[in-house]
Parts: sequence; C-alpha cells; structure tokens
Amino acid sequence: MKDAAEEQGRAFCDELLVWLKNMLQQREGGALQKQILAAEQAGDDVLVSELQRKKMLVLQGKKRHGDGG
Repeated sequence: MKDAAEEQGRAFCDELLVWLKNMLQQREGGALQKQILAAEQAGDDVLVSELQRKKMLVLQGKKRHGDGG
C-alpha cells in the first residue's frame, strides 16, 4: 500500500509532466508562427500551408495534454 507522501509525489510528477509538455508545445507553436510569418513575407504559399498544418497538429496535441492526457 502506498503512503500519502508517495501518492503526493506521483501526483506532483504527473502535474509537472503535463506542464512541461504544454510549455514545449507553446515553444513549438511560437517557432512555427515565426516561420509562417517569414514564409508569408517571402510569398511562399506552399510553405505557409505546410507550416499552418504543423501548427494545427501542435495545437491539437496541446488540447490532448491539457486535459490531463
């Protein structure tokens, strides 16, 4: 049987993991947004579309992890 300290430690680690995943996704989303803006300025519509698709996938991952997933 687990004691309370072990269960609290596990819960803390789980929360920390979710937070870290969210921070990584924010960073990835920000980097992609910068690339999207650069591609728009360069007039590269194909690259803009691809980067937007990647950003959408990152945001979908955030929704999954943000709910404890």
